[in-house]
This record gives sequence, C-alpha cells and structure tokens, in this order.
Amino acid sequence: MQLSAAALRSGAGQQRPHQTRRHHRHRSPGRGPRPGQVEKHHEYHQNDREVRATIVRVIAAHLRPETEYSWSPNDFDFRTTYLEDADFQRATFSGATRFNGTTFSGTARFERATFSNTARFGDATFSGSARFGDATFSGSARFDGATFSNTARFERAIFSGSAGCAGAISSDTAWFDDATFSNTTVFGDATFSGTTVFGGATFSGATIFEKVDFGAQPISFANSKRWGPPAPVFDWSVDITLKPANVEPQDWPPVVVSSVPSS
Repeated sequence: MQLSAAALRSGAGQQRPHQTRRHHRHRSPGRGPRPGQVEKHHEYHQNDREVRATIVRVIAAHLRPETEYSWSPNDFDFRTTYLEDADFQRATFSGATRFNGTTFSGTARFERATFSNTARFGDATFSGSARFGDATFSGSARFDGATFSNTARFERAIFSGSAGCAGAISSDTAWFDDATFSNTTVFGDATFSGTTVFGGATFSGATIFEKVDFGAQPISFANSKRWGPPAPVFDWSVDITLKPANVEPQDWPPVVVSSVPSS
C-alpha cells in the first residue's frame, strides 16, 4: 500500500521538530537589518508523532485476524520510514513486506506475526527492543545489515523459508531459543556483542555461521532440538581449536535433546 510509505516518510529517520522559513528583509533608512539579512522562522509540528502512530495503528488493526476488512493480501512498502513503538503483534502479511532501511524507535513488536511472502528488514535500525517471538516466516526473511541496539527476541520464531542475517549487528542480548531454521540461513559476517542464546533451536536446513564475530559474552547453542543434517557450519567446523571459549557448550558439537511427549 502506498499510504504507509508516503505518509510515514515524513519522519524520514527522525521526528520533524520544525520547518525553517527564510525571509530577506530590506534595510530601512537609519535602522533595521542589513541588506540581505536572513531571518529564520520556526514552525513547529508537534503532532507528527501522533499522526505516524495513528497510521501504524490503523494499518496494524487491518492486518489482524479479527478485522472486518483485511488488508493482509496487499504488499507493504515501509522502506526508509521512521516508526516509533510500532505494534504489529499478530499481524498477517500475506503479500511482500519491505522494511528495508526503516528506523524503529522504541519497542518494535512483531510477536506472533505471520509473514507468508517475502519479508525484508535489510539495513533496518532497531534502537529499542525488537520482539519477533513466535513469529512465522514462510517466505524469504532478510535481516542483512540490520542493527539491533537493544534486546532482540526471536524465541520460538519459525523460519521455513530462506533467511539472512549477514552483516547484522546485535549489541545487546539476542534470544533465538527454540527457534526453527528449516531452510538455508546465513549469519555470515554478523556481530553478536551481547549474550546470545540459540538454546533449544532446530537446525534442519543449511545454516552458515562463517566469519561471525561472537564477541566475548556467553553464546549458547546448548540443548539443540536438531543439529542437521546438514550440520550448521562454523569457522571451527574443520579445526575445533578455532572455537571461541565463550561459545557453549564446551563439548562440541552440541548434544541434541529430544522432546519427551507429555503423559
């Protein structure tokens, strides 16, 4: 839908505090400003934040299952927009969705969202918490070059299509516990500076962790539910002595933990 991009780009990466007007004033005899002097007038738009928030709320409401008129089949283009405390919980995106270069300020909520088509978050910036817990990505999901400055939560997320986080930067805690990666997934050149948990994850597609910077904080792949085939590929897949000490478990590769049916 064109409404999302056209209206939300008015923020263009920041809350617009004012517009500047320049007026050339003519010098009056004996007083007044010099010829060509420029006076700046500031016109404040304090409602920009509310306008963008309202637009997002309306769009999100029409993407949830209980809506009377669903907008889910549409393609959505949010590229380079500025979204503050965006709440897309339980939203269903059936068409292609593009958040490339989007700036998410505050908490970005996509819990239990469903992406049935292409989902693009490449080069997006999440300055607040990014929450994708229980989200489902059936098509290609791309987070290449994205920046997560706060907590990133992907627990129990399902990636059944190809996924990419190449060059992504996570500066805080990242949770991928119990996530499922069923197709080709590339984390190459990603950076994890905070504690990162892949515990209980399922890796059943080709998953690449080559040239990843795992920093110095604890990184856990313990208790995986499935470890291939094919097994995930790391820089130390051939030479175990290259494995960083902060990557767990110490006994590599991780032991697969089978789920026990409840009685």
